[in-house]
Amino acid sequence: MPIGGLVISLVEDQDAAAEALRMLAVQADLDLGEAADGADGRLPAVLDSPTAEHSESRVRELCAHAGIFHIDVVYVGFDEDDAVPDNPFDRPRRKRRGNTP
Repeated sequence: MPIGGLVISLVEDQDAAAEALRMLAVQADLDLGEAADGADGRLPAVLDSPTAEHSESRVRELCAHAGIFHIDVVYVGFDEDDAVPDNPFDRPRRKRRGNTP
C-alpha cells in the first residue's frame, strides 16, 4: 500500500481555497497536516492508496479542484509486500548502429 507525502498549494482566492479545504478535510484516504506560519497557502498531507496507479489518479483528481493550484508529491513509500511499478528507465538499452562489441 503506497503512502504519499504531498504538499498541496491552494489558490489565492480565499473563497475557492476555503472550499478546497472543506473538500480535502472529508477525504478518507487523505490526512491533512497543519500549515506552518508563512506557508503561503501550502498544506502538508499524507495520501494512503491501495496501488501506485490509484495514488497517481487521486492526485490528478485532487488537482482538478478549482481551489487547488498545484500538488507536489515529495515522498512515496511502499510496504515491503507491495509490487513496485515498473520503471521504464530500468530496461536494457538497445544496441545502436555502429556500436559493435
